[in-house]
Amino acid sequence: MNRRPVKPRSGSERGTSRRRGRPPGGDADETRRRLVDAAVACFAASGYAGASTRQIAAKAGVNVAALHYHFESKERLYEEALALVLGEEAPPAKDLAALVDALVAEGTERQARSRLSLFDLLSGPGVAPPDPRVAAVARSLPDGTSPAVAPLVVALVDAALLAARDLGAEGRGAVGHALIRDAVAAAAVALAVPRK
Repeated sequence: MNRRPVKPRSGSERGTSRRRGRPPGGDADETRRRLVDAAVACFAASGYAGASTRQIAAKAGVNVAALHYHFESKERLYEEALALVLGEEAPPAKDLAALVDALVAEGTERQARSRLSLFDLLSGPGVAPPDPRVAAVARSLPDGTSPAVAPLVVALVDAALLAARDLGAEGRGAVGHALIRDAVAAAAVALAVPRK
């Protein structure tokens, strides 16, 4: 019997064609937003060095190529994540103690800002935009206080919030909030006393 070899059918002949490129109905802005949100979560959990592009892409529900298409590099995505969380205004307050209280309350609710700020300070590539919280603290410092105290106060708030996470439930409740607020406010006020 003389049988001719069967030529495999292409995907379109089988009715299972695979489109190349962007998925139908894909929204580039939505993909960018998902990538930045995933990056904030991953960088806040692991820092710049600990978060991988593969991990971020998986959390966003896209492939790594899409991440690189939208942001070109991990550093560029990191810049966008920092700009998102650090670009928000600091809470208003009438004096340094009230501002520290507001920063602790905000940081308790939105931990990504504190974590990302600290991670960038400790081990990031140094691409963070100016933190509006530092400017708010600087404005609330007594006359004669060195402006170098402002970033120290913000780092102190961020570190205290991170440490409270390890305290368990008591570190996150009302008692923990008051404890952190009082300790950080006392340290911040001590730092703010003008030196002679």
